[in-house]
Amino acid sequence: IKDNEAQAIATLRDVSERKQIETTLRQNENMLNKAQNIAHVGSWEWNILTNQLVWSEEIFRIFGLDPEQFGASYESFVERIHPDDRQAVINAVNEAVVNDQPYNIEHRIVRPDGHECYVLERGDVTRDETGKAIYMLGTVLDITERKLAENVFRLADNVFNHTSEGIMVTDEQERILRVNQAFAIITGYSQEEVIGKKPNEILKSGKHDDAFYKKLWTGLNERGFWEGEIWDKRKDGVIFPSWHNISEIKDDYGKVIQYTSIFSDITDKKIAEEHIQQLAQYDQLTKLPNRVLFNDRLDHAISRAKRSKSTIALMFIDLDRFKSVNDSLGHQAGDQLLQEVAHRLSSCVREQDTVARLGGDEFTIILEDLRQGEDAVILAEKVLESLSHKVQLGKHEVIVGGSIGISIFPEDGIESENIIKNADMAMYQAKNKGRNQYQFYTNDLADLADTRFHTENRLRQALVKDEFELYYQPQINWQENRIVGAEALIRWNDPDKGLIVPNEFISLAEEMGLIDPIGEWVLATACKQAKAWQDDGYPPIRMSVNVSGYQITHGSIVNSVQQVLLESQLNPEYLELEITESFVMENPLRGAETLNQLRDYGITIAIDDFGTGYSSLSYLKQLSIHRLKIDRSFVMDIPNDKDDEAIVSTIISMANSLGLSVIAEGVENEAQIHFLIEQGCMDMQGYYFSKPLPFNEFVELLKQPLPQRAQKNAFKQD
Repeated sequence: IKDNEAQAIATLRDVSERKQIETTLRQNENMLNKAQNIAHVGSWEWNILTNQLVWSEEIFRIFGLDPEQFGASYESFVERIHPDDRQAVINAVNEAVVNDQPYNIEHRIVRPDGHECYVLERGDVTRDETGKAIYMLGTVLDITERKLAENVFRLADNVFNHTSEGIMVTDEQERILRVNQAFAIITGYSQEEVIGKKPNEILKSGKHDDAFYKKLWTGLNERGFWEGEIWDKRKDGVIFPSWHNISEIKDDYGKVIQYTSIFSDITDKKIAEEHIQQLAQYDQLTKLPNRVLFNDRLDHAISRAKRSKSTIALMFIDLDRFKSVNDSLGHQAGDQLLQEVAHRLSSCVREQDTVARLGGDEFTIILEDLRQGEDAVILAEKVLESLSHKVQLGKHEVIVGGSIGISIFPEDGIESENIIKNADMAMYQAKNKGRNQYQFYTNDLADLADTRFHTENRLRQALVKDEFELYYQPQINWQENRIVGAEALIRWNDPDKGLIVPNEFISLAEEMGLIDPIGEWVLATACKQAKAWQDDGYPPIRMSVNVSGYQITHGSIVNSVQQVLLESQLNPEYLELEITESFVMENPLRGAETLNQLRDYGITIAIDDFGTGYSSLSYLKQLSIHRLKIDRSFVMDIPNDKDDEAIVSTIISMANSLGLSVIAEGVENEAQIHFLIEQGCMDMQGYYFSKPLPFNEFVELLKQPLPQRAQKNAFKQD
């Protein structure tokens, strides 16, 4: 100190180098943090002795933690590990610290927001001179994206290898790079056999021409994908249909680098489609085209004929006497007969012609490329000759024959609808002319069709205009010498044609669906009349009403009968329903069920036209019937036909043995009466006693005293 002045002594040190080092360290640290951030890898240091844990910034980012809030310690780190992986990490750390094993483990962590991440941890343990673990240094790598990619790849690879569809990957030069297991199963080639080869070198079947493949590649190049059916060839040489989905794979610059084809064997699908088509377009019994395919082929044939100005003939063929074969020998024999007819018809035609079955016993033939319509005569005669030969059905030989109708394009129509209608019309004309012949369509047939159409229209109005009436034919018992019943027979009083008998309009009514209302009118009118006669004091007689088979199969005959009896107040024992034997034999189960219900109601059931339907005793025993009505065709030639006498005698004997009554119709002379009495048949009906009478005349017949009527033979009519 001098002169009371204060002085300071200062020393100077050059710290430039230190500052430079610090700056460098900070720069390096920043660079390290940036590098770790880019690589998603962080570093850590764990002081095992003090349990102090130091993390780099990247680890905090990976774990989603705030350095200010996270108390770095081994325990805090363990809490961030996914619960399912926690023990595995602890074990790995212990193995590294205690047993000096490498620390290398993948595990999941759970971030504070609940998001799960995958990390890869690696670490080394530092030990002192005694071998005691004091430090552990390591890294944490965020492998979440890689794990997700691996999962996606693993899933894709699993799909690739385990899908049932074949997968083939090629390079841009179409060389196969990879195939899956399904490819090997479908084609028979292993992956080793096809790698490096082109698909057309091993799979090409030869069924497709160059135009097919050109179209395939054009579609693939234009749209980036193509799908369709390709016929491929297996290793064993078998050709099979497959469905391919081919796609381009492009790089980031839009350049095609690979192609993938995913395909499946569609053999079973093709078989199923063919089977469905067979069911939809072919008759399953005869294997001929059905109505659907017939219509399609006729339309195509007409289109071709219009272009080429050629002639077509269409034949409609209806078998003669098929129904009697079906009824007498059964449906199985009928089916066998139809199959044989289909074979014979097919053998008569050319390859370009079509034979079809429309249903039942109706067949058609389409003849194309004819020079003239008359050329169809040759085939028609060939068909008739083919059908004239016997068909062996089990132990039976039958001959059916056929009726053929022919229409010609373009003379008889230029549209399929007209061609079909005219051929059908001609067929019915051939059948009406005596069957087993052919008939060309003519304008006269069109006139007949118009007449039929007119008749149909009048028939529709007949019921509304009350143009029907009932006639009654008496049924007598010879032994009791009295009328025991009456058969109600419908007549149509047509304003134009006069009185029309049922044979001329009943079948038409059935076709038109009018038989139900007409049948109900007959039933109601007959029952009402029978009850009225009783109320007028006449002795009760049984009213016999014919029932159409159509009424049983398409209507509710049981309900109708019950309703009519309720309204008329007629006792059921005075109603007899006549059902044709042929219908009962065609529908034995349905017939038995219906007849049982009617019989249970107290109604008498009779089998009409008995002897014409080939009934068996077993059926008669099962059916709920009371009476057999011997058909007039067996009675009319007695006593001149011994066969008819034998048949009638057998029917009467059979009826007696089954406990059934019997009545003979068509009785016209005393010789027939004498024979029937000798055989034990006392109930009779026929012109010998009376023709069918209108209501007022039948009433007059009822008024005659019974003894006088029998003695003077007053039943007989002029």
